[in-house]
Order: sequence, then C-alpha cells, then structure tokens
Amino acid sequence: MYYLNFIHTYSIVGASYYNYQNEVEKGLIVMSTNNVLEKLKTFKTIEIGTYTDVKTVLKAMEEIGAGSSYWAGSILNKTELSKSKQSLDLVVPSVRELGFPNGAMRMKIYEAGRNQGLDLSPAEVGPQLLLQYPDQPIGTGLVIAMEPITDSDSGLFLFLFLVCNYDGGRYLDAFDGRPDRFYYPNDRFVFVRRK
Repeated sequence: MYYLNFIHTYSIVGASYYNYQNEVEKGLIVMSTNNVLEKLKTFKTIEIGTYTDVKTVLKAMEEIGAGSSYWAGSILNKTELSKSKQSLDLVVPSVRELGFPNGAMRMKIYEAGRNQGLDLSPAEVGPQLLLQYPDQPIGTGLVIAMEPITDSDSGLFLFLFLVCNYDGGRYLDAFDGRPDRFYYPNDRFVFVRRK
C-alpha cells in the first residue's frame, strides 16, 4: 500500500477531466429539449457490508494495486462498515446538474441532492466504489456525498472521500469537508438513490 501525502485543491472533475457532453451521450444523464435536467440515471450499483473491518478493506485495495492518501487512511480508520450486505444505487450528478451553474458550497449541494430524491452515501461507499469501479476513466475523481469525518490525528479537520484515477493510478483520497467549501460546476458527487 502506498500513501500520497497531499489533498487536491483544484476542481476535482472539472472540464479538463470530465466531458459533460460525453455523459449525456452515454445516457448517465438525460436532457430535455430545453437543456433542463429531467432525470439522473443510476450510475452504478455497488454492494456494501462485504468486509468485516478496515484491515480487510486495505488488504483488498492493496491486492488491486490501489493506494490511499494519508488523510484518506486517517478517516478510513474511523469509517463504520455495514454489518450486513446491502446493494446501493449510486447517482453522480454534477454541481451544475443540481442547479448551480456557477458552483456552490457543500451544504447547498447536499440540500439540492436531498430535494431531488437523493440520500447521502454511507462513508463505506468511498472504499467500496474504488474496489468496484475498476474501469474508472483516467483523469477522473468522484466526491462521496457523505457526512464528513474528522481526521484521526487532531480531530480538527473534516474530510470527504474522493475516489480517483489520476496519473498516479487508482486511489482513495480525502477532500476538504467543511460545509462552506466551494465546489465547481463540473465537480461530481456520489449520492445514493432514495428507495
């Protein structure tokens, strides 16, 4: 397992990493003739509750050659794992699709997601998505829409999981989880479809 001691501070999945039009063509999002979002399709269905403890999660990540940053490891140690297997339908709207063409703060993004029938993801979705998304395109990162977790060291910093495939390969990172943290229009959040 390798650890990357940095946190990304740029637009996570901005225009240079994620082509919005391609997502329309792939059918992940459906646009009306007025270019207004009609429905977000399920991006991926994953299972949680498949690991008994964080140690086995880290071993599974190591087996597929995926790493984690220092801060991701710190909050992973505090992540509660589901005690039973559950299937979750994930939806990955961009900040723009949630109604913020100029970007928005995290708390507003979460509120908009809930208003569109989406729930926050359990924190376990972070490592599970990394493990169950082997074909994640290079140059993309997805922010997990979760309740922030404080770091294990000082307990002063709030973080969200970020599932990445950048030049260094696939890995689990952590991103600033403050409620007033600003996100750009093309940044994408991983929510769970409400049942």
